[in-house]
Amino acid sequence: MHVIAYTSESQIPQAKLEKSLSEIEDVAQKKNSEMEITGALFYLNSRFLQIIEGEKAALEDLMKTLHHDPRHSDIVYLKDSPIEKRSMATWDMEIFNLETDKKQSLKTLQIITETFQQNLFDEKKTDDNADMLISFYKSVLK
Repeated sequence: MHVIAYTSESQIPQAKLEKSLSEIEDVAQKKNSEMEITGALFYLNSRFLQIIEGEKAALEDLMKTLHHDPRHSDIVYLKDSPIEKRSMATWDMEIFNLETDKKQSLKTLQIITETFQQNLFDEKKTDDNADMLISFYKSVLK
């Protein structure tokens, strides 16, 4: 099992954002299910943060596709490493547009925190981890 987390710059015009995110979610849920990939995509301030889990070869194939997707640019890998088990086993692809007025449920925030801890937490950089998680929650809860 493997995890990849990356950020990228959105190239989607703001006027088309909701429709585009809905289309991405529909296609990703179908394809990711077929490829046995799970994950979440976050959108905030014209940036994406995506965490995907699955077999390494399947994730590499997906990343090749994403590198050619005109809806985003400037992909920066945050993590690309093996994991023991999935943290988002039931999520073919969940999308969180953090700019909407929709509030996230406590259960969703708990799942996101667990995902962060399992996939992005770096034991050698505890201060950076706390800063990243606090910044994330500030953006979610404002």
